[in-house]
Amino acid sequence: MNATDSERRLLTLWARVLGVPEDRIRRTDNFFEIGGKSMDAARLVVALEHRLALHEVACNAVLSSMAALLDERSKP
Repeated sequence: MNATDSERRLLTLWARVLGVPEDRIRRTDNFFEIGGKSMDAARLVVALEHRLALHEVACNAVLSSMAALLDERSKP
């Protein structure tokens, strides 16, 4: 399955926050399993302009799940 626009944008943020190349991150990756720590999650929340709470990042740590939650939030 191809990545959605939200997944691609989120992947870019993950790469920046984690300091890893974008091509090392897959849509099925877990933020914490690829090196994310609690402070990285907090930085991600800020980068997302608080569209997700810290506990939501922890509960939706797979890139595709996190992107789907963001998409759900943006629906009218």
